[in-house]
Amino acid sequence: MAKQDDYVKTALRLPPALHSSLTKSAAERGHSLNAEMVSRLERSYENPQAGDMARGVIRLGVELADVEQQLAEANLRLAELALCLRLAVYHIPKDVLDGDPTIKADVDEWLKDSQELLEAPDQLLREAEEKTKKFMDATKRMSEVAEQIAARRKAIEKALDTSDDIEIPVSKRSRKLDI
Repeated sequence: MAKQDDYVKTALRLPPALHSSLTKSAAERGHSLNAEMVSRLERSYENPQAGDMARGVIRLGVELADVEQQLAEANLRLAELALCLRLAVYHIPKDVLDGDPTIKADVDEWLKDSQELLEAPDQLLREAEEKTKKFMDATKRMSEVAEQIAARRKAIEKALDTSDDIEIPVSKRSRKLDI
């Protein structure tokens, strides 16, 4: 057990249903009611950061889905426009094309435009790839934070059940706590 001087005594009133739930959870985990409540309180202060990260990852996922949808819609519209331009060029009689250099220049410009229309989604694709990378990085970081929180939680729970000195991982270094 930890030393009594390391804690502040406090009287706490709980609704009966909450007390029952906490007692049951403590028994299932092999902890005292006090250890269970301290553990849950500690987690509630650690989880907001993880919650913020989770919301950020979800937001990035939504943005990614939006960009991907815009890309798909743009590809469809641009392919339709390119097809229309190419069909229009196809129906121009050859003698008209050969007989008027202005028409030939216009047709060449249309074909060039249709090719640009087909290549335009590349910018949206680059944006989608950038969002995907951010999403994957955020997911990886969230996983790392979750592992750190789990390690801290385990160390805190162990500290509540023992009077030995423990090491609680903090980022990439450890700090020694006397409990």
